[in-house]
Amino acid sequence: MVALLFLLVSLVVSCQAINFANDISLLGRFNGLSTPNNTNQYRTSVRNEDSKSLGIFKLGQDESISFVSTFNGTIKQSYSLGNNSVLIIPIEEDQSPLVLEVNDGASQVSVSNLTEEWSNQVQGSIQTVFVNQTSKLIYFGGNLTLNGSIFGLVCFNYESSSFESIPFQGFNENASVNAIVSINDENLVFGGSFYSLGNQSLLHHTVSNSSNSTELTIYDVSPDQLTSFNIADVSTAGTDESLSADPKSITCPDGDNEWILTGSQGTWLAMLHHTIIPSKVRLFQSTSAEGYGVEYFRLITGPSNSIMNLTYVNPQTNQYEYCDAWCPLLSKSQLEEALQNTNASDVYEDTVFNEKTRTAGYLTWSADYQEFEFHNELDVTQVTIQVLSAYNEIGALRGLQLYQSGIYVYGNESFNEPTCDDFEFLSSSVSVDAPGSWTPHEDGSITTTISLSNGEIPASDSTVGVTFHPNISFPGDYEFYVYTPGCLATSSCSTRGIVNATLYNGIDNEQLASILIYQNNDFDKYDILFNGRINATLDDHPYVTLEVESTIPGNSETELEFAAYQLFVDILFIDADAAINSTNSTRPLNLTVPLNGIFEYSLNNFSDFSTLRLSNHTFVGNSSINLLGSSLQENATVNGLVYQDGKLYFGGKLSANDEGNLLEVSIQNFNDSDNSFSTDGMRLLQFNGTVDSLTSTVGEDITVISNSSVFLLRDSNVLSLTDTNFTVSETNSFKMNNSTFFLFKNDEGQSLVWNNGSSSWVENNSSFFLNLTSSVGLDELNDTLLFGDLVYSEHSISNLARFVDGEFFEPPFEFNSSFDSSLFTSYYINETAALFGGRFRTSDGIANVAIVLSLRNGSVQTSGLNGIEWEDDSVVTTFLISQKDEYLFIGFNGTAELNNTRVQGLLIYDLSQNEPVIHQPAPLNRESDQPGIVHALSYNTEESYLLVGGDFESAGSLSCEAFCRYEISGSRWVKPSISNSLAGEIHDMSYVSNTKLVVAGNLSVDGQNDGFVVFDSAKNEVNISSALSVSNIIDSEKETISQFLLVDSSLTGRALALGKNFIIGSNGTNWTRLDGDNFFEGTIFTNMALLDLDARTQNNRPASNNFFDLDEILVVSGFLNFGSDIGNYSTAFYNGSSWIPYTVTTNDLALRNSTINNIYANSTSSRSLKNDILLQAPQLGTGPVVGIGFALALGTTLLLGSLFALYAISNKRKNAFLEKQDPRVGELEMMEKVPPDQVLDAMDQAKYR
Repeated sequence: MVALLFLLVSLVVSCQAINFANDISLLGRFNGLSTPNNTNQYRTSVRNEDSKSLGIFKLGQDESISFVSTFNGTIKQSYSLGNNSVLIIPIEEDQSPLVLEVNDGASQVSVSNLTEEWSNQVQGSIQTVFVNQTSKLIYFGGNLTLNGSIFGLVCFNYESSSFESIPFQGFNENASVNAIVSINDENLVFGGSFYSLGNQSLLHHTVSNSSNSTELTIYDVSPDQLTSFNIADVSTAGTDESLSADPKSITCPDGDNEWILTGSQGTWLAMLHHTIIPSKVRLFQSTSAEGYGVEYFRLITGPSNSIMNLTYVNPQTNQYEYCDAWCPLLSKSQLEEALQNTNASDVYEDTVFNEKTRTAGYLTWSADYQEFEFHNELDVTQVTIQVLSAYNEIGALRGLQLYQSGIYVYGNESFNEPTCDDFEFLSSSVSVDAPGSWTPHEDGSITTTISLSNGEIPASDSTVGVTFHPNISFPGDYEFYVYTPGCLATSSCSTRGIVNATLYNGIDNEQLASILIYQNNDFDKYDILFNGRINATLDDHPYVTLEVESTIPGNSETELEFAAYQLFVDILFIDADAAINSTNSTRPLNLTVPLNGIFEYSLNNFSDFSTLRLSNHTFVGNSSINLLGSSLQENATVNGLVYQDGKLYFGGKLSANDEGNLLEVSIQNFNDSDNSFSTDGMRLLQFNGTVDSLTSTVGEDITVISNSSVFLLRDSNVLSLTDTNFTVSETNSFKMNNSTFFLFKNDEGQSLVWNNGSSSWVENNSSFFLNLTSSVGLDELNDTLLFGDLVYSEHSISNLARFVDGEFFEPPFEFNSSFDSSLFTSYYINETAALFGGRFRTSDGIANVAIVLSLRNGSVQTSGLNGIEWEDDSVVTTFLISQKDEYLFIGFNGTAELNNTRVQGLLIYDLSQNEPVIHQPAPLNRESDQPGIVHALSYNTEESYLLVGGDFESAGSLSCEAFCRYEISGSRWVKPSISNSLAGEIHDMSYVSNTKLVVAGNLSVDGQNDGFVVFDSAKNEVNISSALSVSNIIDSEKETISQFLLVDSSLTGRALALGKNFIIGSNGTNWTRLDGDNFFEGTIFTNMALLDLDARTQNNRPASNNFFDLDEILVVSGFLNFGSDIGNYSTAFYNGSSWIPYTVTTNDLALRNSTINNIYANSTSSRSLKNDILLQAPQLGTGPVVGIGFALALGTTLLLGSLFALYAISNKRKNAFLEKQDPRVGELEMMEKVPPDQVLDAMDQAKYR
């Protein structure tokens, strides 16, 4: 058996070296085909049907993928241990972690338990793993318990194969560690659900020296800026002018003035004279003693004249709600009551407004006002408040404020001036520092004109410019945009020049950025000046100068127009810690380090750990990272931690609402005194929902899982991928083809794969299946191991595949995808034409019989037969063409309708008339009136009758079992005059002389069973030929010969025969089993053909062959089981001594669901053709050929003398991993359905051309 295995493996490797002179086509039911070169390639061609095992594949440095081995079990996650070892975490909770050892070539693996003591000492499930390859330690996190006393964390030394003691003794009971990340080699951060350490004393210690106690002043920091109504025009309708002399006054809600209506409806309209993008509006409810106020309103903006969609916090529920045409405003008393019923931490009350200093906040409400956020970003030049109903029948508002995101500074200083003069407005300002006069414009810009001297800017004007002073009071990340007005509107393009924009730090006037801006733009534009960190304080703000630089070559030489329009600062991140001002006092401090779901562990702190020194040594510091937990909600759960590019990201259930569950912390300098890192501000990322996991990847993105949805965290922005519709439990990634692929897996072992390079999900289909559960890099080999199923067909093709000299070609027609099509038989006409039959429907309406004709230009024409309606379950099984009578005989299983005539088993088509003959044979029937099945046809040209073999009992009313004669001239069935008794089922027939017909199947003559009988028409008898008898090699009573080849066209020559479970060969004297021990249980044979070897392979042929010529080779189809080490194939070669696997066909990637029913060889020398000796000469006349359009006329030379003459695929499909198989351009255009009668003229033209 070992020798056989070695032989089969070597044969598989060499099978592609076989070259044959024929074009062959494989017909059947399949939608994928592969030609594996070796066993590894085979493993990626057929889907693994064993749900309890996974494939292990190697992704090499050259991005090639090869099968390595099979892993029996399921994998939750995998981690590299170095030295080509991989830690495997099984899905099963009670199973020990495993170690997978990979050999140097990553071609073999071995698996063993990490430790035999795991189940004895550890209980619970593993949620996360961190491997420190330097110290050879593995940290297991989860809801784990070690020896009944260590909770949440297990540490294992994989070099000494022993559990390690953790100095801080894990975490509190019932703790779960969900994430572990390393800041450097010596500092680990744990995230999960915990509040204390196992050794709680480490969290409590007294600091002998003094500590700072801090009194805090908290400044309101917000990215929203108050919009100035300074130059806006306000008009109203429905106003009680006696009580509201100036409706614009409500833009300063500090005074006693209110806008009061005469009734319950009215309108307030502000024309801004410039364009803004508003973020929210704040409406102050009336405080009138009469209880007046606005109850419902709508907000309309121009120029779109649209009702706005608004979001607000309902003060009575403290929940987000939405409104548009009817937005509610609570009364003053309702707001005050809601405030009393709400926790202080749940509401932002405007406590500093009365001190006349106010910066805009986030979406808030108080006892005085409600805020409404704009749902959409849009340009706005006018704002309308439309009051729809009122309290006490009189509408009234005390104030209105409009905000926009970011900081805007205009060249026209009027646009920057505050709306209200009687209190300090922390606005931006602009100063003009230049001689000459400046002209303000309604869009907010200013311009000045400089007279040039000989085309140059005079020295006295070289400092002309403006300085923008944005209100940036806190350190953070900002982006600066410099806007330039278009020149077309003012016809000033020819006089515009170049200006220099420079950003300075306000603290020390350090230059941070500088760019040159060409101002000859036709329309408004912006240039990005700076993106990055700005260190600002309440007293020292950054500023931007815009100064004239030079003229633009080709522009005016007499004057230059300098324009200053707008500076916009986008607030990316504000350091909230810097918004806290402190005053210090000194007192002793009893310090307790708070833990709440996050813990920083410094290995250096515990390098000389001793429980005797706990009272005077700080092992667990009050580090910035440890303090992060105190800013989270009580009993917070951290589900994911990632450290990347100096930033720590953590997510989970961190806040009471959907926001605040994904945070970013900048990690700054390492503190040598307490071996901890300091942080530089915590940033709340824009994300709604609980974070279930965070995973770093081999690319730059971080995957975020939340409520079965998948997101990517990129450059601090969260990008949504899609709803995965299943719960993601694990995430992995690997790189290939310069793309990062993300693996998302659930607990059931199913996975999704995201191609980050193409920003698309990898979709499984009939020719590609990917279900990877994990991936891990092998550091020493620079390879990656992939676990799961990876299956793809080399060719995505349906039911018909053609090979020419080993090159693959696609079929000439497309099958109807809604019909379960299958090809069963074929018929060779000549090198340019063929018939294909079966049970199928094409997309252009051809059914069960297809005529394929190749043309001189390399294109293909296909057509069907006229006047036949096939029932859906009818199957064409065989063809035969009579040369003398110009008829096409079609044998089939089922029923067809011809002009309301029911036909069963046999159908005759008139080639000269291109239609079925009028008088069709009477139906063939089996028992219980089931349609008879025709398997074989032979035509006697001398006497013009047809012999029909198959599975039937009668022909019309004539009793005629299995073997019947049909006379064309009389249109009648005749029972052959046989002197003895023939019974059984016929599957194949072939003449060996004018009077002798070899018949094969499951037969008996006068009660004696055999697979072969010979019908002698001269003697009117059937006999079992001693030379052909197979009763000694197969059980003729149970086995059926479905096909045979008479190699020497004689009864006593060499022969081949196959049945469902066997294939045999005869040397002319004795039959031999050719399958023997080469095939395993379940093997099924369906068809065979003898092919001519070309010169390249003939040199490597066997020294002897008893069954066919040395320059020939046998190809066999079926379900060919070569054993578990080789696999199952659909076709294989037999060279007379050895079997050589060839192709694998699959249906939805399962080989069992596919079948090859027929092998078509495009050559008159092929022994697959059933050309009886009565039909071998002459060849088909031009009459019937032209009539049905089978071939070009005589003398026509084709570019490709082949079956289809399909144009070749310029680049054979590589079918690289995960690449979609796109259709070739123009493929369908080169194929068309052509009725046979329309081919006639083309044939004649070709004939006489």
